[in-house]
Amino acid sequence: LPECQAGSSIMPGKVNPVITEAMTQVCWQVMANDQAITLAAQGGQLELNAFMPLIAHNLLQSLELLHRGVTMFNTRCIDGLTVNEAQTSYWLEQSAALATAVAPYIGHQRADEIACEARKCGITVHEMLIKEQLFTQEELDKISGTYELTTPGIAGEKWVKRSVKDSRR
Repeated sequence: LPECQAGSSIMPGKVNPVITEAMTQVCWQVMANDQAITLAAQGGQLELNAFMPLIAHNLLQSLELLHRGVTMFNTRCIDGLTVNEAQTSYWLEQSAALATAVAPYIGHQRADEIACEARKCGITVHEMLIKEQLFTQEELDKISGTYELTTPGIAGEKWVKRSVKDSRR
């Protein structure tokens, strides 16, 4: 996160997430305004609502808060974010989430078995899938690509053509 203020007094080197905390406060205030609007709308009777000023005030305040909050969040946080691709790739490789990505190909139960066995052996799911000869390196590269894992649908389905039945051994 971009550094926006001095860090913690008890944790040297820490970067406080003040922009994300500010955005959270904006969201909570908008939620509170929504609750007030809901209660005020419920209080109206016979198509008359003496609480319209409260509804208008809270709605306009929420719109202004969201506009300013999103602008601040974008310029002070999102625009300053960078991706540490090496670290991201490392954590992705270490994650058992790859078992979820291959489940459409080998079935949920087999994917669970692979993840558990990999953990017991102290190796990655990727390594276990290769060891068990369930996938080639090329197939796993297609399935486990960051884009494939973060896009809706079945990871690698454009390249890896097989079904659960084909992978059962």
